Amino acid sequence: MSSSTAKNHSAYLKKILLAGSQKEVKQDLDVTINSLLAENQGADKIENFIAGLMDELELLSPMNKDAGQWSNIHMARVHLHQMRKKS
Repeated sequence: MSSSTAKNHSAYLKKILLAGSQKEVKQDLDVTINSLLAENQGADKIENFIAGLMDELELLSPMNKDAGQWSNIHMARVHLHQMRKKS
């Protein structure tokens, strides 16, 4: 994984953790993916971004997060999985 991709994943993980609601998590992810599509990023790059972010989310432990953060993490994982199935 390139350092810019790792930085992007770190930035989105922070956004997910700081989101005020599950709805905000979904909206942020939708905006991100739509902006990648608008930038004419290839399907492979978008899939790699989603897969990498999902991998990063899998590494997080509920023992180190509060209930709101864990709820956001779960919503992000579910929403990313749904996005993958649609593509």
